[in-house]
Amino acid sequence: MLPFPWGVDSAEDDGSGEASSYVTYEYAVDPEAIPKNLDAEYLSVLRHAEEGWTQSGVNERTVNGEKSVTLPGFGPFAVVASEPESVDVVSADLGADWVLAGHQITVQVELRNDGDRSTTRTIPVEVDDRTVTEHEMTIEPGERTTVPIQFEPQESGIVSVDGTEAGMLETGEPGEEPDDAASMTADETPEFVRIPTLRPVPSTVLNPHHPRQRGSRAGRDVDVH
Repeated sequence: MLPFPWGVDSAEDDGSGEASSYVTYEYAVDPEAIPKNLDAEYLSVLRHAEEGWTQSGVNERTVNGEKSVTLPGFGPFAVVASEPESVDVVSADLGADWVLAGHQITVQVELRNDGDRSTTRTIPVEVDDRTVTEHEMTIEPGERTTVPIQFEPQESGIVSVDGTEAGMLETGEPGEEPDDAASMTADETPEFVRIPTLRPVPSTVLNPHHPRQRGSRAGRDVDVH
């Protein structure tokens, strides 16, 4: 918000001697008073209450270019300028560079809201400039947060989040292994392969100390001629 409110106005009792539950004001803003880096859409109305300036109970309308505001009772109000909505992707990190085709992988996205209002934004995740998923996120003013976004890549390519590059991702088929196995995530671990059990093979052990050379086969003594 700008530190100095514009268009401060107030209203007296209309002479009826009765308090009004709601009061509607019509107002206009001098275009020259709007900062050059802001558009009129970022103007809003605040009313003064016991807790200070607030938007609670303020109902704004614009009809055919004419602005009006309805407030819960008589009192001063101010037309102020809000900073434009500004949610930026600070960084994006895949954490892995290989995944089985058809499996999900997670990209960690750090977001920051430098504006002065709560903002909801749809964050796109792209592979080679093709959107593969979108994630809607509401961020409070001044908030900086990291959001995990899952997606299922169908092919290899460069992953980016709203234009911020997260890294190169390779996809593979079952049975294939990445060049660096440590780069896989838990969702990308290859399936287990069943190994056949080896059966014991009967063997004959000669006993040189027996006159008839007795041996052992599968746990039984046998004569060897």
